[in-house]
Amino acid sequence: GSLPGGGGGGGAFEEKVDKKAGLGSTVQSTTGFAHNKKTVSNVSSPLMAEGLALREALKHCITNGLDSIRMDLNITRHEPLTELHGVLSDISNLSSSPYLSVSFSWIPRNQNLVANSLAKGALCMV
Repeated sequence: GSLPGGGGGGGAFEEKVDKKAGLGSTVQSTTGFAHNKKTVSNVSSPLMAEGLALREALKHCITNGLDSIRMDLNITRHEPLTELHGVLSDISNLSSSPYLSVSFSWIPRNQNLVANSLAKGALCMV
């Protein structure tokens, strides 16, 4: 059966030698909540960390059988999105299935505190 759900992504970025980023997401569905966090290296910027977090949240939704997904974003950067070309292409490909309904909406950062907290916590895991 079909499960509706929503995901929000958050990215925390720490610019050091390995350019680590913490990725966090929350997913809400009819079966409850899931909280995910992951640490990745070689991330070029905070904007890229946000994009990677969004892609991870979308992958989690699809893997868990959610077919009606609303992605909540709080990206407020004003720089060009050219560095996100590959990640945005992945997101587009993931959400292009005819059996999947994906929408994107902007929310204020203070409404995405759990995902952002998970992302910051992921930086402490290594």
